[in-house]
Amino acid sequence: MDEGLSKAVRKTFVKLYQDGLIYRDKRLKHIENALESYRFNEGANAIYQFVWGSFCDWYLEFTKPLLAGDDEALKSEIRGTTGWVLDQILLLLNPFMPYITEELYTAIAKREKGALLMGQSWPDYDVTLSDDAAAKKIDWVQRVIGEIRSVRADMNVPAKAEIELLVKDACDMTKQGFEAYGNVIQTMARLSSISYTDVAPKGAIQTVVDKTTLILPIAELIDLDQERERLKKEILKLEENIQKVSQQLNNKGFVANAPADVIAEKKGQVAQSEEIKEKLAKALEQLDAA
Repeated sequence: MDEGLSKAVRKTFVKLYQDGLIYRDKRLKHIENALESYRFNEGANAIYQFVWGSFCDWYLEFTKPLLAGDDEALKSEIRGTTGWVLDQILLLLNPFMPYITEELYTAIAKREKGALLMGQSWPDYDVTLSDDAAAKKIDWVQRVIGEIRSVRADMNVPAKAEIELLVKDACDMTKQGFEAYGNVIQTMARLSSISYTDVAPKGAIQTVVDKTTLILPIAELIDLDQERERLKKEILKLEENIQKVSQQLNNKGFVANAPADVIAEKKGQVAQSEEIKEKLAKALEQLDAA
């Protein structure tokens, strides 16, 4: 295992706060500008997205199988990186949550007497912490895990079931990725094994990440006929809901009298139902071909 995990979280952190760029609603947000113009909600949301979406949801989960391993040097690197980023998180959250961040800052490590977050300067990070190659590796790992999790959820595979992953059409770089991060992928996607194949077995579901086909044999884990019926019922239910709400939106009297937020909510319901229906229809199509 290389140092990609620890470098990637630093890369994410630096890009977020050194460049100050946050992707949200197809617009770029600058945290410091948000704070200077008193748009605290935008600054708080940006920090939240990093803390929850990158640090907690991915980085900490990545580190669990590694911390349970035998590579002491890697474990030391992970602990150091985690501690460093946690300190930065407390510093960045301090303007929004002054009391609890000061308490945590004092409690989680030995500090100089009287050291307070409120007395520290706003951080200015060294761009040399950035590592584009490491970030690309971790992005690939996230997409592989996310795709497998999505298939499992769509096919109603039991959460605790460990399934085999067969990899087809893998280039040398992809094979290197599975070699380096295989244990993390297996743990987070709940896989029993990862191997390579040229043919997809009967009763397997296929999905694609980049140019690589990921094959999940699930026929023995679920009742295919029962799952097909479940998906058909869910799709029918969604279609009925879409039709019902669409009739309201097509009613000129309803649209003219209903508050704008109600209209927006109804449109959101239709869009969400259409999205779920499309996913379930794709899952049903794969089951029919299995």
